[in-house]
Amino acid sequence: MRKFIDIIESAAPSTYYHVTLATRVPAIRREGLRTGQKQNWSNLFGRKLGESKSIYLFSDLREAIRWGARMEWHFKKDIVIIEVRASGVEADNGMGLHAPTGTAWKTHEDILPEDIIGVRSLTLELKQAVAQDLPIEEDWHAPQ
Repeated sequence: MRKFIDIIESAAPSTYYHVTLATRVPAIRREGLRTGQKQNWSNLFGRKLGESKSIYLFSDLREAIRWGARMEWHFKKDIVIIEVRASGVEADNGMGLHAPTGTAWKTHEDILPEDIIGVRSLTLELKQAVAQDLPIEEDWHAPQ
């Protein structure tokens, strides 16, 4: 099994998508994404999922949109998807993202503001495009 994970990690892309609350965007634009931030997800027993020293990422935009839709439903707040360049990534198999193998990743390294490529609000159109397997329009906003 370890060999399979090594193969996936060696094929890791350099561009990823991070899903977060829209209210966090100003701080992320200033400071980047930092490890050790608040963990948002808990299991049925209240135990936090994931590692506090990790930033969770997707390599597939459609999977990021699916996760964002879950977050939107759970938190009842606006969600954004942030496109980033990241290094030091490894396959994530422990957080339970319910993403297909090879699309969920994590890094233990901070992502600097200059590594933010763009920000996109999770819209009804994006969710419909994923649900109906339609093309997704490129509409990223560069960080300011």
